[in-house]
Amino acid sequence: MFGLALKLKHSYNRRHDAEDILQEHIERCENSPSGLVYYSTDITVNRKKLGLVDRVVLYSSVAGIFATAELERGELYGDSQPNGFVPDDSAQYSPERYVDEERKMWLLLRNLRRVEPDALEGFHMTSKPDVSVQEKCQTRDRTNHFYFD
Repeated sequence: MFGLALKLKHSYNRRHDAEDILQEHIERCENSPSGLVYYSTDITVNRKKLGLVDRVVLYSSVAGIFATAELERGELYGDSQPNGFVPDDSAQYSPERYVDEERKMWLLLRNLRRVEPDALEGFHMTSKPDVSVQEKCQTRDRTNHFYFD
């Protein structure tokens, strides 16, 4: 198993609060017959590593929320799309307010669900094997993503 953890942006004006963003995606996933939902972001990652990812963690240490999902498919923007893109099947899998938003990375997630922090305990950062995903996700820092196994 190889995973990618992404920090949910927390907005103090609650326009796009991390809690609201996660809840919209979970509801879309739960209400989809396929159990799939797109999560889109302008965070960019290594293309080769993205091809190895099979598990995703979304988290906000500020809001104290954590979620996991299986990665069905991940897509990154190309050179011809410097401002991002929208996948052709976005309307089928995205929460309504994100259907037409151009983003640099789109992750098609299966079984997105909230978890308690201790559910992340058995996983460790690939760059720092002595640091657990649980510990890293509860630390407030500038890191917007990291890989784990």
